[in-house]
Amino acid sequence: MRTLAGLCTTLCAAVMSFGVITAAACSQGGAQNSGGNGNEVRAMNNSNSTGRGGAGDAANTTPTQGANASAPSNVARPDAAADADAAQKSQLDLKADIRREAGGDIVVEYSVTNRGARPVLLVNRGDTSFGLGPGRVYVEPQEDGTVDLTQRGYTLPPGNSGPGPTAAIYPGVSELAPGKTATETLRVRAPKGRQHPYGRYYKQVAVPEPLRRVRFCLGVVNGDAQTKATRGARVLTSLQAVAAQELLCSETKELD
Repeated sequence: MRTLAGLCTTLCAAVMSFGVITAAACSQGGAQNSGGNGNEVRAMNNSNSTGRGGAGDAANTTPTQGANASAPSNVARPDAAADADAAQKSQLDLKADIRREAGGDIVVEYSVTNRGARPVLLVNRGDTSFGLGPGRVYVEPQEDGTVDLTQRGYTLPPGNSGPGPTAAIYPGVSELAPGKTATETLRVRAPKGRQHPYGRYYKQVAVPEPLRRVRFCLGVVNGDAQTKATRGARVLTSLQAVAAQELLCSETKELD
């Protein structure tokens, strides 16, 4: 008759052959209790809906880089597509000039160049609530007195205070091909408070008077993100794409 320890060893080896548990779960005395769920790995996208870019708007968790050969079998490994996405985003060059005109309006002139090998989508065409079209800008006052002027998408507010997924507000986008540069001039009439698709669901922060510190941020998503035509604009249709957007931000400008 086999001993109990021998039976457990045989059973553990058989289960391992089907990839159900890792080698660390087996020992001389048989399978050990690893806490029920073992080493469960979850990939999560975080997007800050108050304008800092989660980011994004930026923002997203990145899998730990390391040698694939030494990674445990139950730990998610970064794949070639993820590496390519990171390389693509690093090749986007944003330049922005921010100034205040005599009447108090804030003018932002920006350009973004795609130095990568794949197209991207710039989240710069407003949204299905504030209105679609060029020149749409959100205003996000920050606790430190800086005001972010942004063209980006926003995820749903946390909890049950805001609208559900069926009432989500989707942003408009424009495509930027490899090797091309997009330029735009934005004019924001002396902002007084937050302008945000879900602004009423968040703590209100007033714009400082006088406004001294301004930053511009632009959302970018992968060129293969799902879109549809809505009121003459190309609009994202996936909240996952909105949550995964990258934010390109200028330096903070000290206005005169």
